Amino acid sequence: MVKEVKQLYQRSLGRYDYRRITLALRKELNIPVNFKTIAKIMKQIGLKSKIRGEKYKSYKGEIGKAADNILQRDFTADWPNVKWATDITEFKVKGKSYTYRQ
Repeated sequence: MVKEVKQLYQRSLGRYDYRRITLALRKELNIPVNFKTIAKIMKQIGLKSKIRGEKYKSYKGEIGKAADNILQRDFTADWPNVKWATDITEFKVKGKSYTYRQ
């Protein structure tokens, strides 16, 4: 039983916990086993599942300073290239910063 638990744990790259290993043993190897038994075996041989990465949270309060509203929503101009406006939204996904421009 310990050998099968180690194999499933290594095959999952350490991501399976005792619940998923129990399900895999029941489904793939047709071994009827209780999850408490697998938890005890994993504890004895020192196997712990890896913790998932932190979930993305975009809210960090007010950051930076908003630009002054110079145009006052008047976007018409007498000639080209007088008034330029853009919307730049920056967000992070898994530590990488991405910029979305419209």
